Amino acid sequence: DAAATTIDVANDCKTAGEAFQSQFPVSWFVSKDLDKARAIVQQAPKERQSEALQEVYRLTKLADLSGIEASHLERYLADFCAMYVERPRSLPKQKQEHLLKAILERSNEGELKSILEIHRHFWSQEHEVTFCCNLVAAAPAAIEGVLKCIAKTDMESMRSRVLLEVQQFLLQHMGEMGQARLTPPERQQAIHDSLTSIRLVLQMSKDCCGIKANSNNTDNNDNNNDDHRSKASSSSLIEIDTELAMQTGPKLKVLELFLEHVPIPEESSGMQPVQKFARDLHNLKSPRSLATMSTIVKASTNCSESRGHIQPFVESWFLEVCLQDLMCVDSLEDGLLDVICNLVAGFPLSLPGTSTEEDYMLQPSESFSLALLRKLLSVSKGTAREEVQKKLRRALKETFELEQHRDTNFA
Repeated sequence: DAAATTIDVANDCKTAGEAFQSQFPVSWFVSKDLDKARAIVQQAPKERQSEALQEVYRLTKLADLSGIEASHLERYLADFCAMYVERPRSLPKQKQEHLLKAILERSNEGELKSILEIHRHFWSQEHEVTFCCNLVAAAPAAIEGVLKCIAKTDMESMRSRVLLEVQQFLLQHMGEMGQARLTPPERQQAIHDSLTSIRLVLQMSKDCCGIKANSNNTDNNDNNNDDHRSKASSSSLIEIDTELAMQTGPKLKVLELFLEHVPIPEESSGMQPVQKFARDLHNLKSPRSLATMSTIVKASTNCSESRGHIQPFVESWFLEVCLQDLMCVDSLEDGLLDVICNLVAGFPLSLPGTSTEEDYMLQPSESFSLALLRKLLSVSKGTAREEVQKKLRRALKETFELEQHRDTNFA
């Protein structure tokens, strides 16, 4: 008899510090044997990868596993998830398994029927699996909507659709919270948790946009790029990305700034101010409009008698939401662009108060005016830049004329 092979397994679970309980006999040995074929399979043309894996598989002692029962395949998939997919702490193990299965089945365009299909589709979709797990970990309650989204989407637009689903979930969730009575420490923890979730999702959205830009540049220079993408699919993807960039993403950013800058009243029993602001924000036609600015000021004045938090909130909104990039500048309301150019020129801005409050006067500091000018000139291009320069010249001319006026009331 051949001597038994001894293998030192330092950690048979992808998530360090987590106990691994195998549900499928010898799953570790099976997976490691198949992994030896990964490089060979992935070097083959896409249409031949399944055949290439089958050829390698027939040469191994694993061929007897070809008729595995569905219940055993589920157990292998559970072990596979533990061995290959790192699990964020906030994502329950079972939910992670459901995510993995949903993505692999979507890639397979049907139910998984063999161990080979699990490996082959994971090799091609590993980045998507990691992305979706990390995204759902930021908002675990969104799992059901994400699973439904994955089931009806295509692999090309999966990231964008899942991002949109999670962003919309967070906006809706924030608009529905606030009924339960919370102590001040509980409210602070709720705000902290909400901020953490929103920031993680926004950062992943930003990273995803960067990856797409690089991918598009690569595709344009690749003569062998597949032509299977339909015009309808591309058009749909453009609509989703536009929704992410122009609506849900910016609105989620405004909500983050609200939680960051505006103090919730001590007498408030729960999260009603946050709930109301999220609902008002959801109903706005655009997150970059005079109506948004009015909503910000009214919500801020309703939360606190002190108005010291209003100016930092409004300034952050101008710089981080209104002037984020060229697309944002192009989408600004004409009246809002006039307001920004006037602030650059040093004109104060009168912001409408509530029915019981007097108007709030925002006096731009020199550093804020310069920051606005720098943003305007760095992100605007073409006709947008020409329009910005024209409005800036007009505003600066008005400032100069007022400074030259003999009446000190105008200086």
